[in-house]
Amino acid sequence: MDGSPSKRKAEAELTQEGEPVEAIRATAVEHYCFSAKYGKSLVEVRLAVDDTVADLKAILFSLTDVPADRQKLLGLTRGKLPADEAPIADLIFPPTSLRQSPHPQTGEKRISINLVGTPLDQTFKDPDAVDGKGLEDDEDDDAELNALAASASSSSKAEPPIDPSKDPYSLNKLEKTISRFSHTFPLMAEPRPNLSGGLLVLDLDYTIADTKKLFNYTTSAHEAERPGLHDFLAAVYPYYDICVWSQTSHWWLEAKLTEMGLLTDARYRISFVLDRTVMFSVRSSIKRSRSQGSKARDKHEVKALEIIWRRFPQFYGPHNTIHVDDLSRNFVMNPSCGLKIAPYKNSPSHDTELVALQRYLLQLAHPNIEDFRILDGHHHWKHCLLPSVKDAPTWTTTTTSYGNGNEREAGGAALATQSGADARLETAAPAPAPGTDTQPGHSEPVAESETSTKSEDGKPSSASTGQEEQPPPGGI
Repeated sequence: MDGSPSKRKAEAELTQEGEPVEAIRATAVEHYCFSAKYGKSLVEVRLAVDDTVADLKAILFSLTDVPADRQKLLGLTRGKLPADEAPIADLIFPPTSLRQSPHPQTGEKRISINLVGTPLDQTFKDPDAVDGKGLEDDEDDDAELNALAASASSSSKAEPPIDPSKDPYSLNKLEKTISRFSHTFPLMAEPRPNLSGGLLVLDLDYTIADTKKLFNYTTSAHEAERPGLHDFLAAVYPYYDICVWSQTSHWWLEAKLTEMGLLTDARYRISFVLDRTVMFSVRSSIKRSRSQGSKARDKHEVKALEIIWRRFPQFYGPHNTIHVDDLSRNFVMNPSCGLKIAPYKNSPSHDTELVALQRYLLQLAHPNIEDFRILDGHHHWKHCLLPSVKDAPTWTTTTTSYGNGNEREAGGAALATQSGADARLETAAPAPAPGTDTQPGHSEPVAESETSTKSEDGKPSSASTGQEEQPPPGGI
């Protein structure tokens, strides 16, 4: 325990509520609850003991739209503000910031702070000079990261690059993020079972919209949309649940999606949206510091799909999830699920990326494709020549009677005739035997002698004796 005079003096003081500081500090802490006053609003943030100041700022950014580099947290510490890498557990909070927890038995420590900063939407800057998030150099950084990783792997003297999906440092941060956020992000639409596709995760920034135009408040948000965006979403929605994941705040993300009409189009529904809060930094390759020229591990934030899979294990997984992003570094935790698309910048009207992407996603949704990972990382998605789901046999809903007064609705059971149908589906309707006929609505042949209530010798048939006709195998 630190016995410095400054700390002993702080522990001898009282909180603003009159409680002894020493009594609060002596309580075993399992998590922190920050009450941040921002203007007229009050937001609460819960953090684990091993979280950092950067984690606190990231969540506050999501809730208030004040970027981390513009946040001033008053009451967090005495004197100089701590570095972003500083663990929350190492901070010495001022006595006036400590509050008595209503549930001390849970190991909760409550801290009251004030947030000062200008939100993103009130910052007036030239949209051609900056996009508000420091993403203007992301494309170059992505290429540099890949080049550095390649050079490091080819050099015998160089330190080998790190695979974030196997790095204990990254996996530990993943588990922390899952425990904090996996069951808390809100749903706009419930997951749909038995989709022939699966889950489509779309990046917002420079993937489905020109981010610089979104930050330009002199133009409409519709002008920032990638050409054909709404038609693309309507075409893939019957086969995929849709998630939009952006490196911005949740407040800004929902506002822009609403302005673009993505939350109101009747042809499709967005299942849920994720923001920067559920992203975390990983180490992925070697990068030289431009200022010192020394070797250092490059850190960047990622979008880990495991956060979604843990929430909905019965619906989504690596076998049926595809993440579309203009930055490959965003999906380094799940490289087999990532598809890199050309960035949409400066709003070119002749852009056709979504047309090619729609064609590829409909190919993945074909019943023959049971695992997206067989396509080896989606590297050649623009040149894929697989059959489309629209070429697959269609299924209808029929009502069939089995002679006992009961009717069964066979949802998705009647096969439409289709040349080149899936071999597995062809076996569902065997060829009729000689002397038999196939009744409409049945995929199983019925003998002609059983179509009447009595056979030729006068004995009742199986339909009149109460014997139940067996339903056709494999569904109708």
